[in-house]
Amino acid sequence: MATSDSASARTETGPRSVSEALRSTRPAITAVRLVAYLKRWPAYLLAVCWPGTGHLYRRQWARGCSWAALYGAALLFLSSGTILAVGSVTEPLLVTALRLETVAFVDVAMPLTVLVCSVLDLFTRDMLDN
Repeated sequence: MATSDSASARTETGPRSVSEALRSTRPAITAVRLVAYLKRWPAYLLAVCWPGTGHLYRRQWARGCSWAALYGAALLFLSSGTILAVGSVTEPLLVTALRLETVAFVDVAMPLTVLVCSVLDLFTRDMLDN
């Protein structure tokens, strides 16, 4: 009799089924996912402004430095120099390219390719980590 009383006491105090247990923890899991999701967005915004900074924000030091160096090399050596001559180095590439009317696609193609690949790399690394 003592064993049946203790078993009934345990079921009355705890959740009655697995679905009730999951329902009670679901809001906490959703809140954790939302916070983790919101922490990612500054990295993407930084990566669009200058490739590599999003990786640095996510503490991927080697990748961030590599993407920043590759982007700098693409701006200096692979574009014709029109962007650097007229635009500012501190502005994002897209703002400079949209403001200039004489910029050809060839001038923007390689730096823009590096920028897009950097953001895609950041996204895929982020998805693989989660």
